[in-house]
Amino acid sequence: MEQSLRLNNEAIDKYEEASRLMRNDQHKKGSAIIAASFRKSVEIEQYFKAQAQLASDQTITDAKAFNEKFAYFNKLIQQKQKEQNDQYDEGKRFLLLP
Repeated sequence: MEQSLRLNNEAIDKYEEASRLMRNDQHKKGSAIIAASFRKSVEIEQYFKAQAQLASDQTITDAKAFNEKFAYFNKLIQQKQKEQNDQYDEGKRFLLLP
């Protein structure tokens, strides 16, 4: 997970750098949107990490509480994945414009 976070942060930096170097405003916008989609990926990784830590959470005392928290993180992950996919697709569209 840590390597994935590091790689996502590197991708964010590269897309932001590319955005600053581009002359075409649409391409700049596309690159910036893709960088934002990678930020969503970082958020998703953090939710996965929090979800994995539920197993060792001393405050959870029964299966129902565990399942509720697990489902909560799962819902957040799914929501952020959709947002991330939408942003990436939008950014890609801007980058493909002439």
